[in-house]
Amino acid sequence: MALCLFALLSCGKSDTLFDILSESVIGEENMPAGSILVYGRNYDNPVSRETVIKILGLEGYPDFADRIEDFALFSTLNGEYMEAILIRLYRVDDTRTAKLLFERRIEEAVRALTISRKEGYAKNGFVEIKGNTVALYMLPEGCGIVDKVKKRI
Repeated sequence: MALCLFALLSCGKSDTLFDILSESVIGEENMPAGSILVYGRNYDNPVSRETVIKILGLEGYPDFADRIEDFALFSTLNGEYMEAILIRLYRVDDTRTAKLLFERRIEEAVRALTISRKEGYAKNGFVEIKGNTVALYMLPEGCGIVDKVKKRI
């Protein structure tokens, strides 16, 4: 009986990316107020598929949105622009495409900040892959969010 209970508990659903990102942001000192957008079947009020397509620049490849199991984006424009996005994909094979999308997002953010003469952390931007999860970070150097997220995904 105890073994069956253990097996059931160990097969439980992992944390949502919203859980991981929000807990990482909340505990970070000096983090300006921002918002977290979510997308996926685990949420009652996700952003629309069209919003995710626009955020990720998928206008030419909208079917990629159907490969996303879970999505969470933290961003703020209070002060300097910063952003963190986590995507959990159904298949590991799709992580390379997500990485390319994120790298393009960083380039576009750097360009937009330069043109508008605004400050932000896009130049610090980098992408990491762990399993079927891809993370994009455009945050201040030494920001604790990165390490907190890495421990959870």
